Parts: sequence; structure tokens; C-alpha cells
Amino acid sequence: MDDMEKLLRMGLSLVPHMTEHRLKGIFTRFSSAREAFSERDALEAMLPKTAKLLSCEETAEAAAKAVADAARLEITALSCLSKSFPNRLRSLDSCPAVIYVRGDIQALSAPRAIAAVGSRKCSEYGRSCARSITRQLAQYSVSVVSGLAMGIDAMAHTGALEGGGVTVAVLAGGAETCYPLSNARLYSRILEQGGAIVSENPPSTPSRSWLFPLRNRLIAGLSDATLLCEADIKSGSWHTVSSAISQGKDVFCVPGQIAVQGSRLPHKLIREGARLVSGADDIMEDMSWDRPAGYGGERKDAPANSLEASVLDLLSVERLSFDELIDKTGASIPTLSVKLTEMELRGDIVKKAGRIYSLL
Repeated sequence: MDDMEKLLRMGLSLVPHMTEHRLKGIFTRFSSAREAFSERDALEAMLPKTAKLLSCEETAEAAAKAVADAARLEITALSCLSKSFPNRLRSLDSCPAVIYVRGDIQALSAPRAIAAVGSRKCSEYGRSCARSITRQLAQYSVSVVSGLAMGIDAMAHTGALEGGGVTVAVLAGGAETCYPLSNARLYSRILEQGGAIVSENPPSTPSRSWLFPLRNRLIAGLSDATLLCEADIKSGSWHTVSSAISQGKDVFCVPGQIAVQGSRLPHKLIREGARLVSGADDIMEDMSWDRPAGYGGERKDAPANSLEASVLDLLSVERLSFDELIDKTGASIPTLSVKLTEMELRGDIVKKAGRIYSLL
């Protein structure tokens, strides 16, 4: 396939409201993009009604500019016609014609992947469950997909990184802009550890509220199953869960306290047949996923020493003061001070007034 044909195919992918289904129809009828443009009337009839078909040369120029603009931001514009396009997304009825990826494209096609979602305003219990379960899943070589939001999403990404795994963040706006900005360090860590940031919207697209439900279907679409840690009935997490259900994928729910608002959706789904889980091992068993050969505990790229792992485990349950951490870890004051400073600078923990520490 020559460069002109590649540009024309990308140009068709970039037509507003284009979908994979429409593109498949075009290339079922025409053997190439050149042939399609040579029969302009027939091609126009197959495009979305709101689309305006440019000339062959203008289409190629527009595609070249879009690809170059994305590349300047270290983003790859990936057409659904590309062999690198994630196969999981192809099963979506509303599969996007093009996605924009920053980071490792291969992260979108991990052999095993699970979506982890939940409330932004979650409890310490919810944060702890999301972080510990995804950490263990990462150690079992399961990729974690989420939306980089505050709360459960952030804990899911963080847990995967702590487990030495790969995680994918799906954004509503352009992939070059971290949203929310408060998760900028987490955004960088995802890329540093071989993960990816993905969006179906081109660079510079602002994160509008109506884009989030569309974003959520991609979170489910890039995964083999969905894990719900904590959410109310009417929440964005429901969009992800319902999308997973419509795609015929399993939904796992972490149970919570009956009086807590964030337990409403998980408990409702469990009553309706979702899988109740208390840890990563439940998910591995229900998905019939084998643990990696030779697995025997923490991976080599998980928290570097037992003190750091102990701090993370302790803070996943509750906030603790410096003195309480000394008592519970048994570390010396100088050793713990250095370790907490390292973890704080890395963005793993937060120090609050009175030398109280908590997870990010």
C-alpha cells in the first residue's frame, strides 16, 4: 500500500461521525480508497449525512496534517483500518473510526485486560479495595483500564503501577491533556511504565460532560471484564457497566456496607447476577485466567522493599500519623522519614497537617 492510499484511508477515517461499520461498507464495495474517490457520487452516498466530501487531494492533505499535528504531541492517530487497532474495540457497534494514542499502542491489546471503575467521591474502603485488587491483578499480568478520574479510577491506575503492570487511561478530551490536572503525575507514570493514554477525540478537544458516557463505552470495550468498586445508582460508572453488559462481558462487584451510598450500585448488580468478588483471585478464577508461570509473590518491579509495601498496605486501610507508622512498621525514625519523603515526592502518598499520611 503506497503513501497516498494510506493517507486517503486515514482521511476517510477522519470524516466526522465516521464509524468502523461505515468504513467496512466502503471497502467492501471498493477495492481501494483511490477507486472510492473515483466514484464520488457512490462514495458520498455511503458517508454520514453531515459529512462533506473533499477532493482526493484535499483529503490526503487534511489527513497528512492531522497525523503530523498529532505526532508533534507524541500522539499516534490510529485508524480502525490499521492492523494495530485493538481488536477488542472492533466488537463495539459504535466502534470509532480512529483513536488517538499517546504511549505504547501495544498496551491497548494486552492478552488480558480488566476495566476498573467507581465513584470519584469514594470512601477509604473503596479506595483501598480498588488499589489492592488492581495491584494484585497487575502482578498476575492483567492490564488495568480506567478513566483517570479522581477516586476509584486513580486508585485503579495506581494499584496497577504499584504491581509493576501496564495500565491504560481513556480520556474524554484530547489525549495530550491530563484531566483532571491534579492527576498529572499519575498521567506521566502511566506513560513511563509502558502504558497508554487514549481518546477517540483529536488533540485539543476539551473534556465536555457529554463526552464522558461515550468515553466509558471505550473503557469497557478495551477490556475483557469490568470491576466496579464503589458507585451510586445514578453515576458515570453505570455507563461503563451497562456498556460491558451490552457487549456480553462479565461484571465483578466489590460489596460494601449497606448504609453507604456507594454500595447501592454494586449491591444492585450483585442481586441481578454480577459476580461478587473480595480480591483478585476471585476474578482470576471466574475468568479462567492462569497465574503467570513461576509466580511466587511480588514481581521484581513492584514496591522495591518491604517497608514501602508495608506503608502502602497500612495506608490503604486508614490515614496514619508518623508516630503510628513507626509503631506499626517497626522502622527507625530516620529510615521511615526518608522512605515517606521518597513516596511523597513520587506521588504515592500525601502528607497532611500534623504529619498525617494517606494515599493519594
